[in-house]
Amino acid sequence: MISTEHVAIFDDDKIPGTNWLKHALALSHEKNAIIGYSGRLWGGRLSYHIPIYNGEETVEVDYIGQCSVLRTDTLRFLWHDSPVTLTNAEDMQLSAAALVHGGTRTFVASQPSSDNSTWCSLYPEYGVDKFASSKLAGVAWIYERVSIMNYMQPSNSHL
Repeated sequence: MISTEHVAIFDDDKIPGTNWLKHALALSHEKNAIIGYSGRLWGGRLSYHIPIYNGEETVEVDYIGQCSVLRTDTLRFLWHDSPVTLTNAEDMQLSAAALVHGGTRTFVASQPSSDNSTWCSLYPEYGVDKFASSKLAGVAWIYERVSIMNYMQPSNSHL
């Protein structure tokens, strides 16, 4: 029901710099892709994590987390299949479904250390405090995320 060309979805613990949305939107348009804050490459487990912030270059990944900037019409892929879980990892599931069903790639945006106005999270420590859902759920959330990745299995994964 969103009527805009693009949409941005943030986890509640993200406080972006003043130019993050402009930066991410330009990348999303340029690459016709989902742009995020952090990401992973899939290798059969949650195996590789791109730096959460201060990354000097934009990097292609299989899945992102914590923030998504994308064309609104890409959201339809999220519901192409029944969700593996509704309790977490909707951002990872979106990247996977968009790749598998629409060929839409995903990138972690550059967030140079010299310009915090382009950072998605000015306070990255907010997401790792004792109240973070990943801390409260114990290890159960990891198994749900692995289930999502095993279910989606993108055909052109980086690994």
